[in-house]
Amino acid sequence: MTVHASNLGLRPREALRSTAFSPKLLGSSICCGAVLVAALLLWDVRVFEMRSPSMEPLIYAKSRESRGDIIIASRLYVQEAIRINDLVLVKVSLNGVVSLTVRRVVGCPGSPYSSSLPPYVNQIPKGYFCLAAESANGLDSRQHGLFAVGEIRGKVVHVIRARRGLPDR
Repeated sequence: MTVHASNLGLRPREALRSTAFSPKLLGSSICCGAVLVAALLLWDVRVFEMRSPSMEPLIYAKSRESRGDIIIASRLYVQEAIRINDLVLVKVSLNGVVSLTVRRVVGCPGSPYSSSLPPYVNQIPKGYFCLAAESANGLDSRQHGLFAVGEIRGKVVHVIRARRGLPDR
């Protein structure tokens, strides 16, 4: 059934008046927006669109054909709360260009570790993590070595999937 003003017992002009924004509704919308912004600032949340394909197919990057997945990461985390398989926001440097990207934790302090890159240890020392990209083209612990906790900028708390095949607007 189609909702029409006559079905509600209202004349068209009254129907328009009843759906118009009231100052009370506008005020509560602004208040909700302000609370959301304050919460993001207090929780120290970082929101960004994935631009690198290094985590595909887990997290899709922005391309000419579609938008990238949106990453929400909390910068308030405790080092001991990071576990194997967690996703973290990490600072990586390639040819002098520093960028933020997402990597999967594959080794935590105390985990067995062997590598041809320093530090040459049998297990991951405290304050370091072994991180991996999902695809072979991503910079991770295979090329970089262990990542210091200072290079981890946040723990991913949510990934918003972009709709595939839609052009950017």
